[in-house]
Amino acid sequence: MNARADTAVERPAPLLGDYYRSTECENAVDVADRKLAQAEALSQMMYGEEGKAFRGLGDDIQDNIHWLLSDLLGECRLYRRKARQEAANARMEAQS
Repeated sequence: MNARADTAVERPAPLLGDYYRSTECENAVDVADRKLAQAEALSQMMYGEEGKAFRGLGDDIQDNIHWLLSDLLGECRLYRRKARQEAANARMEAQS
């Protein structure tokens, strides 16, 4: 028996969407843009004709959806800040 097989760590099988949700290969701008698109899509369902169904939901569900939207927008702000820092670092490296 191979000794490597005994010491290998088994990783759990990826869940549906794990590859899409991974931010390891995306830069901060891409992550912020993706989260902004998600927030925009969510907000489109909260007003106008589409908002009728949303307003028919219970108060707790509406609060949780607003909370989700707030979290998405907060993450956008953090990733945009990270992108600005990455750009500043790249400029400093290019100058040196």
